[in-house]
Amino acid sequence: MSQPPDAALAEWARELVERRLDDFELRRAAALERPHDVEALHDVRTRARRLRAALEDLRELVPEAEGWLRILKQLGRHTGAARDNDVLLARVEVYLRAARGTAHARLERIARRLRSRRRRLGERASEAIAQCVLAHDWGAA
Repeated sequence: MSQPPDAALAEWARELVERRLDDFELRRAAALERPHDVEALHDVRTRARRLRAALEDLRELVPEAEGWLRILKQLGRHTGAARDNDVLLARVEVYLRAARGTAHARLERIARRLRSRRRRLGERASEAIAQCVLAHDWGAA
């Protein structure tokens, strides 16, 4: 016997969100293991955005969506500054390799400040990642 269309749609939505959630959780765990890895931070942010997009589109079919969206938006706010700093630092380091003389010295000071800021922002981002727990009991279903 087949499911009614609404039930089939809800099951499809849940399966999609569950796949995105599993991928997010894998990246989240990797970012917690490597708190100073800029790529791990980028990966967790990317997977969080994909999960958010699915939840925003399917919120009517996923009861947890509203609460999870609040948590994921907060994660984005706390990790965004660290990612922005990482991107800027990478660009400054490219310029630094090409610079000479006083330009090199000035860029080196900027790079030192950005590296110092990265440590602080990275700690905040790691805390936010650690606290971003999206509780569900789908495994019991």
